[in-house]
Amino acid sequence: MKKKLLKIFGIICITMLIAGAYFYFNIWIPHNKFRNMDWFETAVPKEQRDVAHKILSYPFGNHHDAYLVLVKHGNEESVPYLLNRLKQFKENDFMECTQNHCIEALKKITGKDLGHNYEDWNIELKNR
Repeated sequence: MKKKLLKIFGIICITMLIAGAYFYFNIWIPHNKFRNMDWFETAVPKEQRDVAHKILSYPFGNHHDAYLVLVKHGNEESVPYLLNRLKQFKENDFMECTQNHCIEALKKITGKDLGHNYEDWNIELKNR
């Protein structure tokens, strides 16, 4: 019984360690970079874009600033991240400013203006 409990405890510890490392490298570090103005001054556009993509990969986080980075440095690789987040906005959403930055990035990257509706963007961009 004692061996079984130790094994379960070991599995729990390893799982927590893996989850903690995942959180640290994929969520904590990218968000901390966005809080660091010195990083923004030294990071090349590709690095800023990559960090924005990582942040937009999750339904939580500082999406506002990630959209602003993509307005400035976004490219075709950014479109799926932007579309995925646009899908999360609901009509009459309270985050109008943030949603507008998402749309602004899509407009700049694609050269199209399809409004604020996810379905319109998705249909149009799938046919590219």
